[in-house]
Amino acid sequence: MIDFINDILTRLRTLTSLSYVAVYNQQYERIGDPNEDGENGYLFAMPAAFVEFDFSQVKQLGQDYQLYEPVIVRVHIVMNELDAQNGYLDQNLNIIALKNEVLLKLQRFRPTQGSELIRTSEMPDYGHTNLYVWKQEYTTTFVDKRSEEHTSELQSRVDISYAVFCLKKK
Repeated sequence: MIDFINDILTRLRTLTSLSYVAVYNQQYERIGDPNEDGENGYLFAMPAAFVEFDFSQVKQLGQDYQLYEPVIVRVHIVMNELDAQNGYLDQNLNIIALKNEVLLKLQRFRPTQGSELIRTSEMPDYGHTNLYVWKQEYTTTFVDKRSEEHTSELQSRVDISYAVFCLKKK
């Protein structure tokens, strides 16, 4: 699962128009919230992208395989550029160009052990003061299997436990 997440973050980090890419943890919603020292918290370079992962739907397939379907990947694109210097302070369209770049980078991208990302929705998020936020949602699937090393170690433990059980039974 780590490789799956890192593949998506790494892919977004190749966009030179993004200054910061991280896993979503409500960072931009708490931008400027003072920490215990009274300093502003959650400061990061913008434009930024925060990626949220929802792996809540899981099916056990047997043989140590798990299918996560669907996996929802939400990309929160954040920009603080309030004046595009075009005479329309409240109509900065640079966020539209940026969200299109993100779409071109992620649409049909196939992360490790996943299927292609398919955008299912996108919308502006108007609930933030002094920030432009655009959310894109993608769906994909992810198949998780324990590593062969882990599986063989587990099998060895089962074999040993069974041998001990058989010895005790005699």
